[in-house]
Amino acid sequence: MKQKTGIVGLYSGRQIKIKANVGGKLTLSQTAKQAAQAITKKYGTVEDRVKYMHKGKGNWVRYSLKNDKKRTGNVTTDLKKWRRQPNKYDYKGIDTKESGKTQTTTKSKPKISSSVGRIKNVGKLSGRTKKSNLRNLSTSVVKSIAKPKTTIGNLKRIPTPSKQMKGRSIKKTPTQNHVAITKLSNVDKKVYMKNSPFTSRDKQIYNSYSFYDVDINKDFNATVDQMEKVVNKRFPKGAPAEVLKALANYRKVVYESYLAESKARMTAPSMAVVGPAGYKNFDRKRSRADTMRNKSYDDVKYAKKQIDLAIERSNRKVEVNAVKTSYGVDVGDIVILYWTNNYRKFQVPAKVVKVNAKTLVGELEQEVKGYYPIGWKITVPMYGTAGNRWTHADATKKAPESKKEISDKFVETLKGKFKVGDRVYNKIYRFEGTVIKINKQTMVIKGEPQYTGDKGLRKVPIDETMTNKI
Repeated sequence: MKQKTGIVGLYSGRQIKIKANVGGKLTLSQTAKQAAQAITKKYGTVEDRVKYMHKGKGNWVRYSLKNDKKRTGNVTTDLKKWRRQPNKYDYKGIDTKESGKTQTTTKSKPKISSSVGRIKNVGKLSGRTKKSNLRNLSTSVVKSIAKPKTTIGNLKRIPTPSKQMKGRSIKKTPTQNHVAITKLSNVDKKVYMKNSPFTSRDKQIYNSYSFYDVDINKDFNATVDQMEKVVNKRFPKGAPAEVLKALANYRKVVYESYLAESKARMTAPSMAVVGPAGYKNFDRKRSRADTMRNKSYDDVKYAKKQIDLAIERSNRKVEVNAVKTSYGVDVGDIVILYWTNNYRKFQVPAKVVKVNAKTLVGELEQEVKGYYPIGWKITVPMYGTAGNRWTHADATKKAPESKKEISDKFVETLKGKFKVGDRVYNKIYRFEGTVIKINKQTMVIKGEPQYTGDKGLRKVPIDETMTNKI
């Protein structure tokens, strides 16, 4: 993997953390995890903006140019080579024991003064000559500017502008949040959380290089409303914080996509709009504009995917909470696990360490000689089956429901979604029709005939394949 720092042998703290999470290696003998442990043990923490280097045998040290000046080893005159590996080479005049100031070598013809006043007067007409060789000047002037001390008294004396700044209007207008479910107080004040966030200036820039004027506020509201309707339908009583955060990020990305489109249009406007006269490097500009558009499209697609994942995770949490309530089991409870292995049946008390939507994970409290030690984790289905199941150690608690009871309860919940006369659609048969009868686990629907002699009647099961036709 190519280092982001661009320096061979040096690794930033941020890069070490990223590689440690994925199990990557930094050197032939050191992994990122080992490096992070050594640095934490030596310095207390791994700082993101600090560079570290391996000196051998697991010894990781911070790298600084000040310490590097003590080196008197391999001296190079190639500046690019030194910049690539500053920890292995010394550049004369920069990180050697000689003067720390940059040694300047100027040509004898012509001799040009490198004073600060000379350089400052370059922009003035009086300081110029007819044939100036300022391009050959390679001297760099470094000035140390002390940070201003900011106090409460200084802040009070900062003058406030009397006139309004040009650009986006800062006048407060009565706006309202788009949907009631967006209740994240830390992002409610952002511009993309408002209804119609674009100013007249934004719309003017967006439509400057097009024959057709588009109301981007209207398009933005329609795009965001579509996603918020999906969230409202899934969570009619209010969405969880994780979903709200993903939805706010989606609004931000959609808002930025319109700004990116405006920038792309300014970078490479269509020849049909501006004309071909004086239009140079069109292919290169169009490539840059396409890169901007593709990035914004990918960001919107990724943000939409994150909303789906957040909804899925929230639904899974709801299912797990419902299972815990239904079965009366939670992490830390003592249960008896039943399972089979190698033609043997086992019945051992265990401590619940995790409750999933359809399974339960227990840690054995007793040893099974020759098979399982104490603390071994066993996973069994949540509902009871012939071989693998579980029961409460306390006989007074409610026993787990059987697979049939779970199935009947699930069918009853689905059955409540349909009634006679509803228009439904079956995903498996791809058949649309009207419900004319509801049985215990099936329903009869009538739709359009598909072939000769077909009366349009279908008997389908009541399961996830049935959906209401909107």
